[in-house]
Amino acid sequence: MLKRYSLLIISIIIFMLSCSESKKGYVDYRAYPVPEKIEINPGNPSFIAIKIEIPDGHYFYGNPKGPGTGKPTELFIEKSTSNKNFAFKQPQFLPAKKYMPQYEKKHIFRYQGETHLFLPIRAKKETKPGTYSIKLKLEVLLCSQTTCIPQNKDFKY
Repeated sequence: MLKRYSLLIISIIIFMLSCSESKKGYVDYRAYPVPEKIEINPGNPSFIAIKIEIPDGHYFYGNPKGPGTGKPTELFIEKSTSNKNFAFKQPQFLPAKKYMPQYEKKHIFRYQGETHLFLPIRAKKETKPGTYSIKLKLEVLLCSQTTCIPQNKDFKY
């Protein structure tokens, strides 16, 4: 009986240690609007700039991603009451660098280090002066040399 409990306790300890190791290897990226706030006059065009910082040894797929396997980086405008006061155009992505992944037959385009993306916006003429929040969602595939993990960030501007 003691032998059975000892084996169970050792198994639990090994499991807990393996879980803590995986958390040490987890990395995240940063994405945030720059500047934090903008002023838009009704009827005039402007844009929201988003800075993305990618951890060393990792990359995101570009947009477009190229003919190889993967998921392009995408920015979505969430539905909200405030967003109805604005007109948006398609997000604009900086050019990504061409890369040929090991064991792949086709190239991809990827971002490393840091990149920016831009969301053209215009306040509708009937928009009243005030402070508004715009809800955005960034979807990326954060990759290292061995693995890719889908990650999403929701934020307000």
